[in-house]
Amino acid sequence: MPKTHTIPHRKRHPILTLLALTLLTAQSIITINNPYGIGPLTHATTLTIAFLTIAIAPFTHAHMPLRIWGFVPLGILFLGSARIIDLQWPRTDGNPHVDILFTLGYLSFGIWFAQLNNQAGKVLTYRAVFDAIAVTTSVILLLWTIPALRTSLDNPLLVLQWTAYPVLDATIVVLTGHIAYRIGTYIHAWYWVCASMTVQLAADLTWARYGLDAGLTNHTLPSALTATGYGLLAIACAHPSIATMRDLTMPPQPLSPHPWRHALLYFPLIPAVIYISLPTTDRIDTTVRVTLTLLLLILIYLRLIGTTNDLSRAENESQHRARHDSLTGLLNRSALFEVLEQRLNRDNNHHHSTALLFFDCDHFKEVNDTWGHATGDRLLTSISTGLPRQLRADDVIARIGGDEFVIVATVTSPTDAHQLAHRILTYFETPFTLAPRTTHRITPSIGIAITTPPEQCTATELLERADLALYSAKEQGRAQYAVFDDIFRARQKRRKQLSEALRTALHHKQITVHFQPIMAGPSYTQTIGWEALARWTHPALGDIPPTDFIPLAEELVLIHPIGQHVLRTALHHLTLLRKLPQHSNRTIAINVSPLELQRTDYADDVFTELATTGLPHPALTIEVTERLPTHTSPPGSPANVPLQNLARLRRAGINVVIDDFGTGHSSFTSLLRTPANGVKLDPSLISRIGQDPRGATQVRAMIRLVQALKLDTAIAEGVETAEQATVLEEAGCHMAQGNYFAIPQSPTDILTQATPTIAE
Repeated sequence: MPKTHTIPHRKRHPILTLLALTLLTAQSIITINNPYGIGPLTHATTLTIAFLTIAIAPFTHAHMPLRIWGFVPLGILFLGSARIIDLQWPRTDGNPHVDILFTLGYLSFGIWFAQLNNQAGKVLTYRAVFDAIAVTTSVILLLWTIPALRTSLDNPLLVLQWTAYPVLDATIVVLTGHIAYRIGTYIHAWYWVCASMTVQLAADLTWARYGLDAGLTNHTLPSALTATGYGLLAIACAHPSIATMRDLTMPPQPLSPHPWRHALLYFPLIPAVIYISLPTTDRIDTTVRVTLTLLLLILIYLRLIGTTNDLSRAENESQHRARHDSLTGLLNRSALFEVLEQRLNRDNNHHHSTALLFFDCDHFKEVNDTWGHATGDRLLTSISTGLPRQLRADDVIARIGGDEFVIVATVTSPTDAHQLAHRILTYFETPFTLAPRTTHRITPSIGIAITTPPEQCTATELLERADLALYSAKEQGRAQYAVFDDIFRARQKRRKQLSEALRTALHHKQITVHFQPIMAGPSYTQTIGWEALARWTHPALGDIPPTDFIPLAEELVLIHPIGQHVLRTALHHLTLLRKLPQHSNRTIAINVSPLELQRTDYADDVFTELATTGLPHPALTIEVTERLPTHTSPPGSPANVPLQNLARLRRAGINVVIDDFGTGHSSFTSLLRTPANGVKLDPSLISRIGQDPRGATQVRAMIRLVQALKLDTAIAEGVETAEQATVLEEAGCHMAQGNYFAIPQSPTDILTQATPTIAE
């Protein structure tokens, strides 16, 4: 992840900065107007304060790395020593010791800037090189305008003495500019550094003008500029934001949209344009002008090529990001549809079939909830890295969201698609490494859809078919594949009808509630309560079983309003029934989807409905499926919400019963972790009584297990025969439910049947 640079002290001390600028302006005026009075003292004092501030201030704000920032006090040591020698023992013919110290100081600062530039991003190195040469060439052109330079060519040491500093300045200005380009507008101190180096370049150009022309004896202007340049650098080093310069490691920024930054590429041409317009003096002058101008043009041309390549690369990267998943690098959903449409057209033209394999990872949510989303991301990355090796070169793989992947392949027969599905299943047999010494095996469920020419099928339709087949694979037990066929086509058509009709049914309150009694007492002759069952009768489609519309409601995110409607309706009718003497102590059981329990406010909703009806909490039983996840998750994980809701309900006195118990979906440990006080034996267990010789024995064993766990309630669901009822009662199961006792009825019918009893 890229580092986020935060700037301490966002308040930029504008008053102190303004005061420092005022003092620098004052020293410049005094230095220029009083060259022999107070001017030299003011100049020396300003330099002393600036040098000390530059050398010390950065280290007072943060622990700056010495391998980079150690060159700052080193450079100041050289420059300060040179300035002291120059002021104490001035020489009109130049002092070689001073020049050596100045050069060492400039080189120290140059190394500092180069180190910062590399730390900010080495990708900019070639730009910095081209720009440095271009600006240096431009500076040489400016120096060439000094007549004294051309007349002093017979004294190369003198020329080198006065032209070396502006050339070094030009390189440093380019480096500071590139660092500013990399760090944007976040570190304000660096813009004072840029201003300082620019003023220093102007100062050294002025020094060169005065140094080469013996007729110019008043050196106050370059002295004032020099002090101002170091003063600006002192302001930068004293600014609190300089602390963030300790670490400039950051990813390359995209090319700036500001046109002025690209316009700077042409800045070095300004001296060339101006100078070419001036008349030449001799052949040497002409040769130098043409050579330097040609060099400038070549450098800028190369720089423009680099910028164009950067723009092209940025455009390619942008297109790649738009078409590929950022985590895995695979094609994303939008790119998949584009590729799939092209593949369908191509295969159809060549009379080939197109196979689409849509798969996801079974129980992937448990990986995120148990080990965290970062681990889940690593698992997805491992899958996307290894799985393509199982495919042919022409096959296409994409990640379309979460743990969902799609593979598109051209096949000659359905067998090819089946073989590909087998390769995928085989690949997942090897456990994935989630962390050191931690592996986890995950399985895929795969849905396959195949087009057969000349069938016309869109990408959306093919994906919907594969999605339906995937759902079927999960229904059949997961870790397998299912193929979309004619049966699926009929199911898909019905599913679309049900999806549209279910929304309408909710709006028009077509979902009703029926009550089936729960029996107890001798021979199960006493009604102690009811289970509320959702029923849906469609005007055209007829009776829709809950096994069809409840899973569909979960998929369409409609289960919450249906659950609320069933809860509210059931409690309302129970309130009416409990007003009758024979039903005054009856209870009601409500089936709750695991998706409802994932809502953090589910328990609050239940408490609100109970308070509205005035029913006591023990009158309600919440039935939860055995498929409810009960694994241990980190504190605060969303996976803990269902169990937290159930725990709150139990503490409030509401009964919690595990439904479908005995179907094998949960482990014994999961049963112990669920805050339930009862179980409901699954009808598949009860149906074995009388059909399987071992059926009665298995049911007795299950009831003994419940008794051993000290659970309050054990209800046998799905009792259809007298034999089953007898075996259950003998085994010690105190409550039973099923069509043998009574079929589900509407609460209104139950109320109507009970009313004549009262009248009699």
